[in-house]
Amino acid sequence: MTSSSSGVPVWVEKLLDRGVQLLQNETLRRKVQIQLLDPLVQYILERMFPYLILVGVVFGLMILMSASILVLLVVKGDVVSTAAAASAATAVRAI
Repeated sequence: MTSSSSGVPVWVEKLLDRGVQLLQNETLRRKVQIQLLDPLVQYILERMFPYLILVGVVFGLMILMSASILVLLVVKGDVVSTAAAASAATAVRAI
């Protein structure tokens, strides 16, 4: 087993070179794309679609909850600052 300078066996390099030469042919490339890659990608997307929907719903709910928490904090912050201002005014009048 002779290895090249990159540590990869020579037969693997020859096999890869042959594969690259075959894929230089446009008709063979289209055939591989149509008969192998397109169905594979379609299958993967069909299997992942429910999970993608679930991730989208969870993400949307997280955004909705974050926005509602922000609104509640802003509203409660106004109530607290109004109460603090009223307390301060009462304290000033007492002096």
